[in-house]
Amino acid sequence: MISFRQSIIAGMIALAGLLSCTGTLLAGSNGTTRVALVQLDSANAGNWGVVAARVAEAKQNGAAFVIFPESSYLGWLNPAAFSEAATVPGAVTETLSKIAMDNEVYIAFGLAERGPAVSPGIYLPYDAGVLIGPDGSIVLHSRKHEVLKNAFNPADCPPGTTDPDGGCSYYQAPVSAIPLAETPLGKTAVLVCADAYTYQTAALDHVKALGVQTIIVVWGVTASQESECGTAGFSAVDYASEAAQYSGALVIGANAVGNRPYGRFLPSLYCGYSGIVAADGTVIGSTAGATGVFVYDVPLATAGAD
Repeated sequence: MISFRQSIIAGMIALAGLLSCTGTLLAGSNGTTRVALVQLDSANAGNWGVVAARVAEAKQNGAAFVIFPESSYLGWLNPAAFSEAATVPGAVTETLSKIAMDNEVYIAFGLAERGPAVSPGIYLPYDAGVLIGPDGSIVLHSRKHEVLKNAFNPADCPPGTTDPDGGCSYYQAPVSAIPLAETPLGKTAVLVCADAYTYQTAALDHVKALGVQTIIVVWGVTASQESECGTAGFSAVDYASEAAQYSGALVIGANAVGNRPYGRFLPSLYCGYSGIVAADGTVIGSTAGATGVFVYDVPLATAGAD
């Protein structure tokens, strides 16, 4: 026998198949909230005009939450992170706060954050994520725990930033640097990419123990060639489904598209394939590899449901 909750999910899946990144959408119905996934072109990381335009488009389509990818400021593995990473709070979050208030939405956003100083003007950067509220407040501020070691190009590692084997990395944060906060989606966490993978579960175990109901992920899933995108290991929505089933939480995440010009292991391009997955692993909505704003109605009943 199909439960009331299952019937809601089935209806939302059917609706998600009709949504596009440009279509005119009806407002979220009772018991749902509208979420926009921004598949930002990597070339537009830190381009505030583009960021503001994507948020405005999401708002015009009724979104209450607007989710951006990992490192949407500076770009992932950009060596400028060692000198130009943002302080939180600071200029970057102030800009995001203004955009959020102008559009009366929540904004989840990935950024490089300034960490410990190693020399004048040089810092170890965190790979971080924030959730800004409609009132401009910083609702959540998380730092990535599962950082990829020696991911930066060794030639770009400033003195004092190198690991023992000569490379350099984002600065690893403890899982205690991942908080929860109450939002319209229930007890909510922001995770940065690999912290939501199920083969390294310290971050997922941490938020699960805190009773998380919704996990917002700022993804940075890449492949070496476009033909790999969307296949096993190169799909953000597949990772989201695994994280949802592991944690028992609704998982919402946005991935970038376009070329990754920084760091090791090139060529590399962001795959898109973002998505929203119910706590039981059911895909509520998913995208392919195009840039744009993709909007879905999320049934609140899926958040933290048994």
